[in-house]
Amino acid sequence: ASYTFNTWTNNNVTVTLTCTDNTGGTGCDSSYPKYCTDTTNTCDPTTAGTSYTTPFTISTAGTSFVRYFSQDQVPNIETTQSKTIKIDTTSPQVNAGDNYSTGSTTGQSTQFTQTGTVTDPDIGQEAGSGIATYLWQKVSGPGTITFGSATQSSTTIWSPTDGTYVISLTATDNAGNSTADDFTLLWSTTLPSTSTIDTTRIGGNNAQVPNRALDSRLHGNDTVGNQVQIQTMLQLIEKLKAQIQALINSRNDGNASFQFTSTLKLGSLGTEVKQLQIKLQSLGFLTNTITPNGVFGKATLKALQDFQANHNITSPGIYGYGIVGPKTRGVLNGIK
Repeated sequence: ASYTFNTWTNNNVTVTLTCTDNTGGTGCDSSYPKYCTDTTNTCDPTTAGTSYTTPFTISTAGTSFVRYFSQDQVPNIETTQSKTIKIDTTSPQVNAGDNYSTGSTTGQSTQFTQTGTVTDPDIGQEAGSGIATYLWQKVSGPGTITFGSATQSSTTIWSPTDGTYVISLTATDNAGNSTADDFTLLWSTTLPSTSTIDTTRIGGNNAQVPNRALDSRLHGNDTVGNQVQIQTMLQLIEKLKAQIQALINSRNDGNASFQFTSTLKLGSLGTEVKQLQIKLQSLGFLTNTITPNGVFGKATLKALQDFQANHNITSPGIYGYGIVGPKTRGVLNGIK
């Protein structure tokens, strides 16, 4: 792929130099162009230059400079030229924020604000390429999600449909590196049910309370109202327990014979990532409070590293730590 000088990329850059003399000129000296590279834009190709013969590659992370010049047979000497190359291969660090749950006594939950934290790591002593874009997305859930500012690090969130949702925040830097992280939203817009009491005796005088409907919003010193509130809350708790159990059951639906074939790492997406999360949960390395969603975030990274260390696959500081490569795939595929 072509590269535009003085822009950020996450790939190595191959440089080609060509000497061209003016029409009718004596032609370029065969020992030129000459060039040098550094990170300070101070090297002098006229005294410490390398004669160019074939394209060369710049792979140093951060900002590098290629300085070069040519001369013809006279010799007429070209003024030293300089080109800037910027390489950033480090992905942003993303935290989508804490899990969130909401309820309502009116049947219409209001929107809330979720604020993510995104950091672009430095490249040595130099600042990173900077964050270019943010994107909030629904990963899973029963209904639609409305984002107030889907392309900002902070957004309002609302849904018309009850249920459990997984929502992700993806950040992409100016070099094209992306990272995603997610949080779980437990959303309820259901109006608590109304309780009806036919006859109730209160106090030692056996006072009668006539038939009436009391909803869960009764409060203050009304003893019957407080009892209804408690009953309504217990019903809501049972409903939430059922939802949580259904979620747990869905997490256990992974295919025990699934075979991993791809290299997976921080930021990877898809079915194999979801199967990896299910496998790590079944083995006790990934907490069951996280919904397998096919997004390779920080929690999945930590669980995979613990799995690798536990099975003596690799360890911190060694290449492959936190990556599903051939050796890790072999161990995962061998566990039934």
